[in-house]
Amino acid sequence: MQDTLIIALFASVFLGGIGYVLGYQLMKHFKWTLKIILPKKNFDFGEKLWGTIQLHAKKHISSHLLLAHLVVLEKRKVYTNKGTRTDTIEIFRKSYDIEGPTQYLAGVQKDFPLDIEIPQVSYFPENIQAMIITRDTQKKSFLKQYVRSYTSRQIIWQLRVDLDAEGIDLSARESLYLSVPVHGNNI
Repeated sequence: MQDTLIIALFASVFLGGIGYVLGYQLMKHFKWTLKIILPKKNFDFGEKLWGTIQLHAKKHISSHLLLAHLVVLEKRKVYTNKGTRTDTIEIFRKSYDIEGPTQYLAGVQKDFPLDIEIPQVSYFPENIQAMIITRDTQKKSFLKQYVRSYTSRQIIWQLRVDLDAEGIDLSARESLYLSVPVHGNNI
């Protein structure tokens, strides 16, 4: 009897949490949409990243701030004889103000131009420069035979856009691919 009550309580809390998350996402979709449109996703260091941010306000929105972020993440996979653990760490972020506090009436569609310069490799701290240039590409199958544990690293570039508004926030993201510079070029 008591076990059934505990299971029922756990199930109702779990389902309530899922319902809350789904309801929140659905509410965001009905209130507005935010998209990043880029003509290409492959870039070189020092190149201009340009495109458009599209906002469609389906209901009235009181926006506090619209920001774009150039983000660099390091994804680490640690392989051991006990399994695999994945950690993602933000190692760099540069933010750009797109628009300040604004009121958007229901039905408004607005495009914001994106014009962001991707920094040269020399702009980054030395420890990040080393990660950008070397890009660890070790394969699990080869090393698993000879080593008890090792870490595989991957650098991930993203463009994120965040809209901070009353009652609900919205974000969009796009993955970017940057060419690994040849020694002496783009540094």
